[in-house]
Amino acid sequence: MLETSGQVLHMGVMRELVDYESLRKFESCFRKLSAIDGYWNREPERLRKKLIAKGLRPVWDPEVAGAEFYRISDL
Repeated sequence: MLETSGQVLHMGVMRELVDYESLRKFESCFRKLSAIDGYWNREPERLRKKLIAKGLRPVWDPEVAGAEFYRISDL
């Protein structure tokens, strides 16, 4: 999904740079749990349960992605 546009040395390790347009496209399609309306008004677990009750699950394994991402079109 995300395209790279090169590499940079960061803290002694070469890291991939994400292409700006690729990032914008990603942000227009996916939303992190903490960016979903209601996250800061309630406990995160309540929002998770509400999404699960609607049949919505993170698009990718949160352990792999480092966060819980949901398709905006599903929300």
